Amino acid sequence: MTTERRESSWPVRVLLVEDNELDARVMIRNLTNIEAEFEVTRVGELASALTKLEDGEYDCLLLDLSLPDSSGLMSVEVLTARAPECPIVVLTGLDDPSTALEAVEQGAQDYLSKQTATPDTIARSIRYAVARLYSEMALHSATDQLALLRDRERIARDLHDTVIQQLFATGMSLQSLVAATEDGETKERVMAAVEGIDAAISQLREAIFGLHTLPRDLAIAQAVDDIAEDLADALGFLPIVEVGKMPEDLSPTIQHEAIQIISEALSNVAKHAAATATKVVIETDDGALVVRVTDNGRGIGAAGIASRDDLTGHGLVNMAERASELAGRFHLGPGPGGGTQIEWRVPLNGAG
Repeated sequence: MTTERRESSWPVRVLLVEDNELDARVMIRNLTNIEAEFEVTRVGELASALTKLEDGEYDCLLLDLSLPDSSGLMSVEVLTARAPECPIVVLTGLDDPSTALEAVEQGAQDYLSKQTATPDTIARSIRYAVARLYSEMALHSATDQLALLRDRERIARDLHDTVIQQLFATGMSLQSLVAATEDGETKERVMAAVEGIDAAISQLREAIFGLHTLPRDLAIAQAVDDIAEDLADALGFLPIVEVGKMPEDLSPTIQHEAIQIISEALSNVAKHAAATATKVVIETDDGALVVRVTDNGRGIGAAGIASRDDLTGHGLVNMAERASELAGRFHLGPGPGGGTQIEWRVPLNGAG
């Protein structure tokens, strides 16, 4: 599930590809009035959309199928090929189920009719499109990782079934020579060779264990995905989860604490934020493990909370204490585009 995406933030950056001036104004007004959740950039042609995608990152494309330089599903095909990591929601005047199905098959995340879609349904479609694409990217990443794991399992099995057995047999043969020789120096050299073989077998067993071990970032991603799925009903939506590349020697203590922080943070969002979307980011930065949980809910005010003395509620105090015990820090404040963001940062060498 590792993805190269813009850092977790709100508002959601939407690129509206719409040549009709009136439709564009209505859409921008409707989306930007929804709790400042969306930041809309508008272009009127496919070529301009491609230029915008090259110059900056967008979280979602809202695409009309009738453009001056492109018509129909060709626009979907071109945009999915040029920007596969940007979800597309088709919004058009054509209320055609067969076209809708074909648009989704071409790579669009959703298809809405201008005649029937409301601002709320369009906003919900954009949120779901972003979350769904993240899930698909995570699935592809997990599939690649599982293929790698299968190769590692095969290598481990071959090492155990052939190499270790051959080394063990060689060691046994050398030990039998010890009993058959009277020369003391030869005995010492043979026994040294046997000890070397024993050491090699031990090292191979450690290597095999490492091959069986799940990569650290995949293990963390699976744990966080489980938490997100468990809390999806309480939240009313599935959180977006991004896990960066984790060091293989990441302390189990830090890993455990980070997962507990995410569970506590998402529980707080479900209980208090009245949010419609949230994103969890786990990454390493300047020798530290960083956990950020950002929501688009009611927020906590502009000042934020950085001191433990300012914290209220057992959950927030608990998160601050977990950071302090690992020589790290905890901050609770407004998100980049409203709502709330918690940041939990601990040094990678903060625990054994």
